[in-house]
Amino acid sequence: MKRSSSLAALADVAGVLVFAAIGRRSHAEGLTVAGVAATAWPFLVGTAVGWLLVRGWRRPAAIAPTGLVVWVCTVVIGMLARRATSAGVAVSFDDVVAIADGGAIGRPHVARAMVASGWAADLRDAFDRYLGAGKPAYVAKDQLSMSDAIAMIHEAGGLAVLAHPGWAGTRERIEALTALGLDGVEVKHPGHSSSDTQRLKGLVELLGLVPSGGSDWHGAAEGARTIGMMQVPSEWLALQDARVAVRAGAGTPGD
Repeated sequence: MKRSSSLAALADVAGVLVFAAIGRRSHAEGLTVAGVAATAWPFLVGTAVGWLLVRGWRRPAAIAPTGLVVWVCTVVIGMLARRATSAGVAVSFDDVVAIADGGAIGRPHVARAMVASGWAADLRDAFDRYLGAGKPAYVAKDQLSMSDAIAMIHEAGGLAVLAHPGWAGTRERIEALTALGLDGVEVKHPGHSSSDTQRLKGLVELLGLVPSGGSDWHGAAEGARTIGMMQVPSEWLALQDARVAVRAGAGTPGD
């Protein structure tokens, strides 16, 4: 009984010390109780199970050694989970490039690399814990002015199209962008309501712009958005091609 009592006392003391260390680290990082639970749950669960095994059984002499081993192992796993969350995840740029498979690289590809490497359960988990605004791996985009962005697109031989403006695609806004050289507006988009689509289509026709559309699919294997779901009319593609030809030959339409 003396040996088991010593092990139980050791478990209690170690638990207090480790909890104190976790609490101090969490306070320094500004984590809430929910944040600690989300990142250190293996440690919390393991500590509870280990403590019960060490302290809560009628024959602690037989159970204490096993319980202490389980407790120590789960503490180590929990510490590793906390360190991975605090210091970042081991996903290389080559992993992301391979997943993008020649396409334009974006945060969804980083999320997929994290899922493939076991750092996140799914894409939503990757964004919620790492890639979303304010999260450890979030990097804000450099902002271009609309006039600079339109000019750069034209210099590259492309058309400047306003992507899925939704309810914010007002006449005032689109007229102002048209004055800067806007070529078109994304009319068909899964996030647009039927009234958004009709309003934007009317503004495109009124202002002499080209309509565009798309599914906004980013490579997810599952989900409501799939390639071709918006059924963009082929006539719209012809209008875009004609606009590109006009810009290439005369600078701007109507010159």
